[in-house]
Amino acid sequence: MNLANKCFQKYLPSSVSSSSFILNCTTSGYQVVEKDENYPLLNHPMDYSLIKRKGRILNEFQILYIVEGKGYFSSLSLGKEVEVLAGTFIILFPGEWHNYYPDKEIGWTEFWIGFKCYEESNFLGAFGFSKSLPVLRIGLHSAILSLFEEACNVASKELSGMQICLTGIITHILGNVNYINKNQSSENSIITEKIREAQILLKERCEDNILMQELASELGLGYTWFRRKFKQYAGVSPGQYLLQQKHLRAKELLINCNLSISEIGFKLGFENMSQFSTFFKRFEGISASNYRINNTFKTTDHVI
Repeated sequence: MNLANKCFQKYLPSSVSSSSFILNCTTSGYQVVEKDENYPLLNHPMDYSLIKRKGRILNEFQILYIVEGKGYFSSLSLGKEVEVLAGTFIILFPGEWHNYYPDKEIGWTEFWIGFKCYEESNFLGAFGFSKSLPVLRIGLHSAILSLFEEACNVASKELSGMQICLTGIITHILGNVNYINKNQSSENSIITEKIREAQILLKERCEDNILMQELASELGLGYTWFRRKFKQYAGVSPGQYLLQQKHLRAKELLINCNLSISEIGFKLGFENMSQFSTFFKRFEGISASNYRINNTFKTTDHVI
């Protein structure tokens, strides 16, 4: 990595135009801390001041990416100090005491982005992040590092549309980190393979009314354990996942086949037209008949 300067920081003024967005970026920067150097290198505003022995509490979120070196992190919810190595992603929560610093004998290189969130209670939870797990060892990824570098570049210029661009960068980082974190540690695990096998079977058999207890037994798993692990991995229960697949299959059939709506309902395992209609409208927001009308191509003869 070749940084033009040893450190950079930018604190952004509040923007009226950005208040309608879910995020408002407040700061972005990086610093390369060498062995035996005092930390931090930069003088931060009072609200951001970090004192090694005392830590700090912010009134916003911050995300950090340690890309070189080694250090330590602690927070109130974590309840202990943990080692931080290169490739570590850290999430700081508003109102949460925390402390972090590089190893004096090694140093580190850190990037950070701060932001305020106007749907604070739901936003990071949607990405699977929590105060109890603020440290994620995702490894070194050039794509994520490039996004942090781009955030610094965009913030430094303060051009029109800056906040919209930074909102996209932040959500892109969070999405990537969540994806990497969910898949890297369990990529080859038996648990993951079993859940993926279950997902394939639910897709293939979505026209049937599968009993989840029987599916778990077929996979050689206990039902309670299977349901809990499936929901942890997929974000929904296996029963809800099956309904999602039925919904997708219903849309496909409505557009691509000549079966009547009631025939499609029976094909997907619904007992009657009313049950299927209620199901489809709950998922799609419109009736099956309106969906078919809106999404079926028609040919019209034009008289010239």
